[in-house]
Amino acid sequence: MYEEGREIGLHNYHHISNWIVFPPFLQWGLRKSDDVIETITGQHPIYYRPPWGHFNICTWLLQKKYKTIIWTDILGDWKENISVMELFHRLKSSLKDGAVIVLHDSGETLGADKKAPENMIKALEMLFKEEEAKK
Repeated sequence: MYEEGREIGLHNYHHISNWIVFPPFLQWGLRKSDDVIETITGQHPIYYRPPWGHFNICTWLLQKKYKTIIWTDILGDWKENISVMELFHRLKSSLKDGAVIVLHDSGETLGADKKAPENMIKALEMLFKEEEAKK
């Protein structure tokens, strides 16, 4: 992604809500994630999006060196019972300048369905085909 010119930001080393994470563990996770990204890209990340968008007072203090980014659209793509067509329609309605759309590539996270990412990939493929046909 970096080689394609994408900006890489932090989410955290472990996908744990900041509502329940012990502050030193949050600090360790941010530092560890930063180190991994810097090792791979040669640059420190500047953006941070907390898991589930959860903050607490320690989040603001510990992540202050990063610019916090929150989504404009979260599609519920971690649930398998949301059909490919429903995800496709949600994606289409989310497309606008400056949109930050949360998409998930893993069904292994707490609360996610194992096969849910397959639906998102299919919905994305449909969207890309439709957008390409418009050109």
